[in-house]
Amino acid sequence: SSGEAQRHVGSTDANLSSSRSHTIFRMKIESRKRDGNGLNVRSRVSTLSLVDLAGSESAKLSNTSGDRQVEGSFINKSLLTLSHIIYKLTEDVKINRGDGVLDPVKQHLPFRDSKLTRLLQPSLGGNAQVAIICTISPAIANFEETKNTLKFASRAKKMKNVAKVNTVIDQNSLLRKYR
Repeated sequence: SSGEAQRHVGSTDANLSSSRSHTIFRMKIESRKRDGNGLNVRSRVSTLSLVDLAGSESAKLSNTSGDRQVEGSFINKSLLTLSHIIYKLTEDVKINRGDGVLDPVKQHLPFRDSKLTRLLQPSLGGNAQVAIICTISPAIANFEETKNTLKFASRAKKMKNVAKVNTVIDQNSLLRKYR
């Protein structure tokens, strides 16, 4: 497929076919309900995003330099930004108003700090159902990466999104409704 052709793979000491980029497959699904006359009444729109994240990389373990090291730093930066956003989404920050009542604080989420988080913003923004599959290695050499992956998974599991049905009424239906 054309998406697979865009995927970058390279060899490092840690992995012979190391993924050098994240892969996002996004599919928009639209269903239309029609009235008795066959005219569109309303549409439901959903987006399915399948994301394959490149694993974090230790330059020391993978023994990379040059382009491979630069790619690894970009991968790590985007994963760090994603982790930071998920942390902020699960953090329960409240401020004391002075009368003993604690009000929740809406925090700034730095989605624009990486292309990955910018693309995933609709999925992380609250109106979505999210499932995450993390893969780990039992090898002792990968202990640190495995521990970080499990911490990420534990934090992501605490995210509370509320998915609701997005219904869109087309223009003609709205005009007929208000005539």
